[in-house]
Amino acid sequence: MNYIWKLTSFSKKYPITRGMAAYAVIWPVSSLCQQAIVGKDKLDWAQASRYGFYGCFVVAPMIHGWIGLANAMWPSTSLKIAVVKSLVEQVSYAPCAVASFLFGMSMLEGRSTADAAAEVQTKFLPTFKVGACVWPVIQTVNFAFVSPKNRVVFVSVCSFLWTVFLAYVKQLKTEELTEQEVFTRLVQKRLITREPKAGTYEVLCLADVSPVNHWEVLYGNQLWWLNDLTGQGSKPVQVY
Repeated sequence: MNYIWKLTSFSKKYPITRGMAAYAVIWPVSSLCQQAIVGKDKLDWAQASRYGFYGCFVVAPMIHGWIGLANAMWPSTSLKIAVVKSLVEQVSYAPCAVASFLFGMSMLEGRSTADAAAEVQTKFLPTFKVGACVWPVIQTVNFAFVSPKNRVVFVSVCSFLWTVFLAYVKQLKTEELTEQEVFTRLVQKRLITREPKAGTYEVLCLADVSPVNHWEVLYGNQLWWLNDLTGQGSKPVQVY
């Protein structure tokens, strides 16, 4: 009983910890549920732990800060003010939350900043549109009828299905570029050129095109030169 009393006193003294505890449980559980729904043979516990870490140390403090700011700016709990708060949230906090989730989770997966930025660019708008259909209603109820001390916890509970959706979106592969788009990017980044350079060697064909991780491309019926980024010249690439 003494232990429970200490926890209760601690949570009252530091209200943010209640939200952090809720997100530390709900987010990894949501990740595991998403994996089960898509039929994974073996659950990815490392992925679930990343969701727990991000939910606890990123999402909960962000939500706590936003709700505290909203309560200070609009202390009234009337339905009209609640609607105003929820709409302001959709044009201020929500875009930051979606973008930071896509970028932050990609970084936790060990991906490069370029890959993380590309994922934000590809997935941000569809994810934001879905959230805009759901969260204004939830937050209107939250701001109008839930006591301030319980608002972060209320959001965390409501975010269960939303986080399952986020986990699903996060695991979707980014749309692969078309051959023309890859070729254009290679030219723009000066990774290929029509001008031969000294110290080259012939490569007849490069396959396994993966524009995210490599800069090889099969295109057209011309001889292009793939620049060697190690500084050892360039190599001619016969593309078909």
